[in-house]
Amino acid sequence: MKKVSYLAIWRETIVRFASEIGYVQLERGLGKDDIMVVLDTNIRQLKIEVILSDSSLNYDIKSAQSCIDFCLLLRSIESVK
Repeated sequence: MKKVSYLAIWRETIVRFASEIGYVQLERGLGKDDIMVVLDTNIRQLKIEVILSDSSLNYDIKSAQSCIDFCLLLRSIESVK
């Protein structure tokens, strides 16, 4: 049985969630309006950069809980704008 990487699962979860709230796949990551989400899978962790119109937010996904927290953060950003 092939071992599945947690990083791959977390990345796919974020990509699917973002797609459900209107983000589309772009060359550098996911985007919607003036927000860009760049996912960088490192050997040991998943790093995400959220680029807003005038600032950015870096986020490290290290557990299933941080993956869920990021999805909630992304939803919160959408509800504020």
